[in-house]
Amino acid sequence: METDLHRRLHDEFGPVLGGQELVKALGFKSAEALRRAVVRGDVGVKTFQLPGRKGRFALTEDVARWLVEARDGGRAPPDHQGAIGDASVQSNFSQQVVNRPDDSPREESTRTDP
Repeated sequence: METDLHRRLHDEFGPVLGGQELVKALGFKSAEALRRAVVRGDVGVKTFQLPGRKGRFALTEDVARWLVEARDGGRAPPDHQGAIGDASVQSNFSQQVVNRPDDSPREESTRTDP
């Protein structure tokens, strides 16, 4: 099953997933939700940056493996656990957002109704 899924993802997207394809493949509702998960170290697959490109990327093979393992009730492979939650990734990614048109940080509203 994993190899079939990997083949289909690879045929459609190539060896690397990024942007909205990565957001959708990992089951996030938005790029912002993926960004927050990366900061928390709660993505499930190892993500990385590419020189000269904005956002995070993951190997198609890793995503296919993780999806099959998640479906079967397993966790991410041990070499992936914690790999994206380290301080350097948090620092680098907290200033970049996948497929975001501007570089300005979003602030959460602290408004309270009277």
